[in-house]
Amino acid sequence: MSSLDSTGKILAHARENQGKSIPEMESLTKIRGKYLQALESDQFHLLPGDVYVKGFLHTYANSLNLDAQAVLEKYKKDQLHAAEKDFKNTSRGFSLSRTRGQKKIITVSFIVFLAILALIIILIFLGDREAATFNHSGLNTLKIGIAMNKGGQGLKIEIGGH
Repeated sequence: MSSLDSTGKILAHARENQGKSIPEMESLTKIRGKYLQALESDQFHLLPGDVYVKGFLHTYANSLNLDAQAVLEKYKKDQLHAAEKDFKNTSRGFSLSRTRGQKKIITVSFIVFLAILALIIILIFLGDREAATFNHSGLNTLKIGIAMNKGGQGLKIEIGGH
């Protein structure tokens, strides 16, 4: 069994060397032809699940007079290699450093946050003395008022309460 060949190529090569067709192998193994083709083309995702893949590989390898354990080990090794490759490809594009545009968005967001916070503080401390009134006479009563008098114009915000 060559380490350069995939699991599917090993199975296909063994079947072809024995002069057997997929329909013949389907009849012999009782595994549907489309699943045998998926095994031979390394398209394991087309099978119902990993337990089925391993069972089908074992049955198919035995029917081709191959060492079923060696075929299963090759499959596991191929799957691990594919997972590592996928991880490397996925993580290659991932970076913890921020781009110039991302830094600018964060800076602008922080400045806007500070401006809103400063406005709230100004409204509370420069408004008239009824800036914040809390009435705890009952659970249903809460009054928060913010008032600001400027040149005869007033701003008053009340939230809830009576």
